[in-house]
Amino acid sequence: MHDVADQQLPPAGKLCLDHVAHFVPEVDAASDALTRLGFTLTPFSPQSHRLQPDSPLVPAGTGNRCVMLSAGYLEFLTPLADTPIAGQLRTAMGRYVGVHLIAFGTSQAQSDHARLTQAGFSPLDAVALQRQIETLQGMDTARFTVVRVLPGTMAEGRIQYCQHLTPRLVWQSRWLEHPNGATGLTGVLLCVADPREAAQRYARFTGLTPQPNGNAWRIDTVRGYLAFIESTTSRVTDASLLLWSLLQNSGLRVALVGSSDFPCFDESLERSPRTSAFLEDAAGYEGWLDALRRGRAVLSRGRGEGLNLRAGAARLGEEIRVRAGEPVRLSVEASFVEPGEVHRLEGADRSPARPESGSDRPVDILGRGDGKTGIALAVRRARHIDRV
Repeated sequence: MHDVADQQLPPAGKLCLDHVAHFVPEVDAASDALTRLGFTLTPFSPQSHRLQPDSPLVPAGTGNRCVMLSAGYLEFLTPLADTPIAGQLRTAMGRYVGVHLIAFGTSQAQSDHARLTQAGFSPLDAVALQRQIETLQGMDTARFTVVRVLPGTMAEGRIQYCQHLTPRLVWQSRWLEHPNGATGLTGVLLCVADPREAAQRYARFTGLTPQPNGNAWRIDTVRGYLAFIESTTSRVTDASLLLWSLLQNSGLRVALVGSSDFPCFDESLERSPRTSAFLEDAAGYEGWLDALRRGRAVLSRGRGEGLNLRAGAARLGEEIRVRAGEPVRLSVEASFVEPGEVHRLEGADRSPARPESGSDRPVDILGRGDGKTGIALAVRRARHIDRV
């Protein structure tokens, strides 16, 4: 598994999404919950640090257990003593218990420190962080260089850089297999008051370029992304659909859950997400759950649009394997509850396929095996057309 460890550091001058940290008051309770969720945990490890180059190595007053993944990891950090760093954890947990830290992986921590200084973030001195770690040969010392800014500089929490100096000690093969199948940290979704402002602030922090995505913004590293969405309830629909699309494009099978049958009763919620599931047998609660588990569901923002996809003999929810760039022909059958609409289907290659007016035949769309094949359905009002 040395290859996995060696792949964690980004190339010089690049950044990756290294890990996120949950601040937890009781690490034993958190460990029990994570085990029940199917994660393999590293042993508990207290941390020590050297806050300045010429200062002594002292206990940080914190300790962690981690969920190591083939790409990145999850950290579960808890306070152990009355130290400034432990105090920061307790203050953060006073707001809520959960994720308070995002760490960007780097191979040039000092260069990142200089860039933060130039961008006006006034970073603290780089911290030499270390912790004892078990190996199959005995105890060893995992070492890191961490670059932080003053608490409160980034409103979302502790946003920092982490350079792994001993990645092979941290990414040990015995900790990379998880009963629940988890393999990687692909992205972080940040709910903020102003997505544009937050994305531009993180752009200055990272030196990366933000991209608009509808009402949201996104920043991509060489491995992993940050997505910024508005935290107000008026954007719940956009947030849920964005999260769904990000998970789908990460290669994950997502159990879709929309807002049930609310649009049937409240016209103000007509554009809220709805889930349509294709049931194998009779309708019922278990059949619904089974359809979600199998991926036999679609999500829409209307009053009942439904898409049934086929790729050859494979049906919705089934998997096919193709070579990168190999064409895949998808057959799309769309159904709708309201007449008087024109429906346009678009493939992942962004080439629109428009059905003829009044046609009720399936539409074929050509996608490619690039991991991002998808179908978008656009609807606008018209007359005399009620089905594709």
